Amino acid sequence: MSLPRFETAIRPEWIDYNGHMNMAYYVVVFDRATDLLFDSLGVGQAYRRAAGHTMFALESHVTYARETKLGDRVAVECRLIDADAKRLHFFLRMAMAADGAPVATFDFTGDDDVYGFINGQLVIDLGGVHGASSASVTLDAAEAASLGMVDGGWYSIDMFQAERHTCASTYLLTLGGFVHTVSQCMTICGDGIVAGTEQCDNGTNNGTYGTCNADCTLAPYCGDDKVQTPPEQCDNGSNLATYGGTAEECGPGCKWAPFCGDGVKNGPEACDQGMNDQSPSTAYGANVCTTACKVAPYCGDGVPQSSFGEQCDNGTNNGNYGTCNPNCTLAPYCGDGKKNGPEGCDNGTNNVSPSTAYGMGVCTTACTPAPYCGDGIVETQFGEQCDGTAGCNAMCQLTGTM
Repeated sequence: MSLPRFETAIRPEWIDYNGHMNMAYYVVVFDRATDLLFDSLGVGQAYRRAAGHTMFALESHVTYARETKLGDRVAVECRLIDADAKRLHFFLRMAMAADGAPVATFDFTGDDDVYGFINGQLVIDLGGVHGASSASVTLDAAEAASLGMVDGGWYSIDMFQAERHTCASTYLLTLGGFVHTVSQCMTICGDGIVAGTEQCDNGTNNGTYGTCNADCTLAPYCGDDKVQTPPEQCDNGSNLATYGGTAEECGPGCKWAPFCGDGVKNGPEACDQGMNDQSPSTAYGANVCTTACKVAPYCGDGVPQSSFGEQCDNGTNNGNYGTCNPNCTLAPYCGDGKKNGPEGCDNGTNNVSPSTAYGMGVCTTACTPAPYCGDGIVETQFGEQCDGTAGCNAMCQLTGTM
């Protein structure tokens, strides 16, 4: 059915001190248009008198698209959106009656989380869990400008809804005043916008490393599993290594990750001399590094290395008696066959155990002279009866007495 159109002139009592119709009287005009709508639907004053029932407002939303002044004539058009046995949902649009210039409107009703976007910008926010709620947007010149839109342009309207009810849902979308033209979306390689099947599009697309090819496919880049020289040293597609151990592995930026043998001490390495690293089986000497990036054994490390000719190594190697020389050979000691330091004698391998050592010129393994007949000390354990006293012979035996 055709719904009525309501017209009225702006009255003096509706004008505020700014010289235009006060916002409250927009509602008055809409209310009078509603009375006319109710009469046409059979639920107006006659219905009230006959049935004893009436209609009342549950919820309304008003947007102010333009100002009106004294004497202007406005027209209100009605649109019935939905209805049931007890409720009406309708939309009213007020426009200047003189030119009837169309005003684009966007009206929505829904429950739970509902968001509306025009040209990528949020214009309706009905977030949260709730019953059916409505909101609308009027696209006048000011609103369009705030959204970055120009007359005749192509723009998207996008909706998002997260339904949380399990047994009911309300969803109603109404568009009005828009030019409906079926369009075909096509990507344009080179417009600087990645869309469709394009892998990239920076607007230049000159195919240089790390950018975009002329056909909007990716130009060579770090991570494509192809080594581009320069600037890449490597590229295995993932390039995640932070340390390569004893092998070269590719790291971030398509550069070799630190590894044993690169000549730089890194990670768990004790040393790294690069090409000068030596095999662990032959590496020996101060400041020598093995191919496992470990310090090679050397004289002075406190560990005797007999395989490399060391006789000793106490880490100090100061040559003191009974210790080690700086060249890891033995310093003078008891048993070397040379009388040194505190020694009373030293016959080398001929030194005899103190428990059995006896006789002139015999040396103990403690490098002390062994007891002997004639030393003035009676050594009964070795059979001496006397030593240097009267009646004692050269064999330290007592002679007969008178």
